[in-house]
Amino acid sequence: MRFKDWPILTIDDVCIVTDCLHKTAPTVDYETEYKMLRTSNIRNGKIDKQNVKYVTKDTYEAWSIRGKLEFDDVILTREAPMGEVGIIKSKDKFFLGQRMLQLKAVTSVILPDFLYYSLQTPFLQHQIKMNEGTGSVVSNIRIPLLKKMKIHVPPIEIQKRLVKILRSIDEKVEVNSQIISSLEQLTETLYKKWFINFKPPKDKGESSEGGNMVDSEFCEIPAGWKIKHLNEVAEITYGKAFKSKLFNENKEGLPLIRIRNIPNDYSDIYTTEDYEEKYIIDQGDLLIGMDGEFQGHIWKGKRSLLNQRVVKIKSTILPHLYLYFALKKPIKEIEFGKVGTTVIHLSKKDIDGIKILYPDQQLLDRISEMFDPILEELKTIALENFNLKELRDILLPKILSGKIELPIESEEEVNVQI
Repeated sequence: MRFKDWPILTIDDVCIVTDCLHKTAPTVDYETEYKMLRTSNIRNGKIDKQNVKYVTKDTYEAWSIRGKLEFDDVILTREAPMGEVGIIKSKDKFFLGQRMLQLKAVTSVILPDFLYYSLQTPFLQHQIKMNEGTGSVVSNIRIPLLKKMKIHVPPIEIQKRLVKILRSIDEKVEVNSQIISSLEQLTETLYKKWFINFKPPKDKGESSEGGNMVDSEFCEIPAGWKIKHLNEVAEITYGKAFKSKLFNENKEGLPLIRIRNIPNDYSDIYTTEDYEEKYIIDQGDLLIGMDGEFQGHIWKGKRSLLNQRVVKIKSTILPHLYLYFALKKPIKEIEFGKVGTTVIHLSKKDIDGIKILYPDQQLLDRISEMFDPILEELKTIALENFNLKELRDILLPKILSGKIELPIESEEEVNVQI
């Protein structure tokens, strides 16, 4: 069946739409198995399972009264931002925070994955974005209008073949992401052993235990190690206030990295504005957002530009993976020290006051020998993921709009190798 023959249905025909509760769930400051998804957890087709808020079982049950999230349920953000899509692919006990919708596919009509991919196409995103400027202070998706939106729905067998192509790319990206996560966990384990438990690597035949310890303003540290201000060992650059009138989504110029883009190593907003070299972000640079939750991140995306309220930390002395872990504790202490304000801000004064542990030169050389190859591997895998995502983003609208049609002879099976 060719694209021109695909039936055009409505969202109401193909799924059950369930709204969230319009009130904030009480959270707890410890981990539980019950996790609240917020709009910030849904980005670029993915669900961020790490930066969630936790609740008690009673809260989970109360906020799931309209229906529990299940495997293959599709999530759609109603606002802030509007139109982000994710799909549940785990057995985590999630529930919806505010401004989100649950879409449960009618599987006799549409595959959950086909619904998920279709919602990301320009055809449906255009319909969703038409809700902007509808009179509300904040643009949002109105459920009655959502249910009337049109969607092309081929027979299930064709859906399976199309989903297989797109899913194969996403699965490769996921495998790569797991490798990245494992490498980061390995590095953190080494960091904790060497620089928190003070059991650095020794030459063959030497014990990693013991050694002379001396007092410092932090704690007892090995003799020969120092405490230094961050600005003594790294170059600190604060982002530029780029002009919004020069922003574009046509990939003209360079990507502009705002706080929201940091965890994803990606931005769909570009700028053609002139810039100084110091505002360039390269793979391996350490970035920290200066508003909200302060989180350091090793940039693994393509060359980009540093926007205001993002700070770049670059060192020729210390490996950036070491800096990343060394800054976790002081950054978190600054964040905790600012509780009580509506929106917390990281200031230049805060950053100038940060001190970190500075090992002796022999250990610095060992750190570089261990950490630098890991960082290069992280960058290589991340670049492959970036290219795969670009391929998927190119294929997705073309496949689901009929611009690329599967040849008739391949309709029984599609073999995909990435």
